Amino acid sequence: MRTSIRLLTIQFIVLTAACSLLPEDKKGFQSSTQSTDYMKIQNTKALEVPEPLSTPRFVELYPVPEVAKNIESSVVGKKFKLAQPKSLEIIWDDQKVQLRKKGARQWIRLNAKPGQVWSVLHQYLKAKALSVDKEDSRAGMIESVWINAANGGALFDGVTPGKNSYRKLRVRIERGSDADISNIYLAVVEHSSESRAQLPSSNNIDWTNSGTLLPQVTRLLSDLNQFLVAQDYSKANISLAGQSISSDPMAEITWVDGKPALKLRQDFNYGWKQVGQSLKTGKFPVEDLNRSEGVFFIRLADEDGKENSFYKRLRKDAKLEQEVLGSGLLHLNVSSAGRITSVSLNGGEGVALSPELQQAFLAGVKESLE
Repeated sequence: MRTSIRLLTIQFIVLTAACSLLPEDKKGFQSSTQSTDYMKIQNTKALEVPEPLSTPRFVELYPVPEVAKNIESSVVGKKFKLAQPKSLEIIWDDQKVQLRKKGARQWIRLNAKPGQVWSVLHQYLKAKALSVDKEDSRAGMIESVWINAANGGALFDGVTPGKNSYRKLRVRIERGSDADISNIYLAVVEHSSESRAQLPSSNNIDWTNSGTLLPQVTRLLSDLNQFLVAQDYSKANISLAGQSISSDPMAEITWVDGKPALKLRQDFNYGWKQVGQSLKTGKFPVEDLNRSEGVFFIRLADEDGKENSFYKRLRKDAKLEQEVLGSGLLHLNVSSAGRITSVSLNGGEGVALSPELQQAFLAGVKESLE
């Protein structure tokens, strides 16, 4: 009996609490069948927003074009060759001195500054009993005295000299691609003369014309290479004169007499030969040449003013304006002052070339230099 009364009491309390949660009507009574506030929300008129403030219509700003149906699947599978960066050349200790060859040209590549090699070369000439006739540290050149066949010496080792034969050695140092790299070249010239007084002076010798003595130069280079390998360059006596060899680049574009010029740190013989080789390598349109006057004749257009393909490509690459070339035949002048060779581009009679065209042409010659 007591348990029933307790259960009825709990049910009454629960019902009373639930009724208190129902909304009230206007008379203050709770109602479970009416939801006045909800009905008011349903009957409320929608807010009208003025046109300038209305929500914009979203459009397709970047439409995706349809894919053409005639695309071949072979394009997807096409292989493209990516340009690979040039690896940095590392010279190890056992490769510090390298004997190199390119065609008929041979030289020694040394991982040391030209100023360090300068004093070592003097030691080599002294070891071979070759006296120095003249030297120019700024040009990186050492020249031996004339050696008579009767006296023998390093210049006649392993060969049978001719009668009244004299030979002369020139060693030339050039800075390589880096300030700590040196390239060493050798040249030997031979001359027959009844007496030493009749031998030509160094200024009258064409050092580029020594092809007949190539085997002898090869032997001397190999001998010099072995000598350089055994040297300790960390303790080399670096003279200020020798160190100055590495201060100037071998080739640079500068201004001479108010116009662009390509300056080569070489005498005329080497400068003329290198410019000619550069024009050949770069496929410049050389029509003729005159070594005695130091001129290469370059054809950029015909007499009617029609440009050739070389000039068109030059203007396109350098973004140049078309110029009046007159007869279309330009002069590439090569001149020398001491150990410096200057190269300049000039137009024909009455034709003035723009500095931009001259610089672009000379930059192409410089780029094609070996």
